[in-house]
Amino acid sequence: MVPGEAGWTLIFNRVPRQWGAFNYNPAFDALRFAAKPVEAAHEEYLRYDIEPEGTNAALVALALEKRRVAFRIEVAQR
Repeated sequence: MVPGEAGWTLIFNRVPRQWGAFNYNPAFDALRFAAKPVEAAHEEYLRYDIEPEGTNAALVALALEKRRVAFRIEVAQR
């Protein structure tokens, strides 16, 4: 996550076991998108919540300190 004044940029990278951004290379980004955080209860550590929404979707929320950002993931049916 990259916080900004207008919103955050969320980045999912293809490199497993990468800690922090010390060796980050944007060439390995699998997905990058903008999201707007909202005020939330304090979370000391990064918290991931995944709530199923039917058989092919989920609502994912990431929370840290007093901010939370949520987005929907949907799997295309074949």
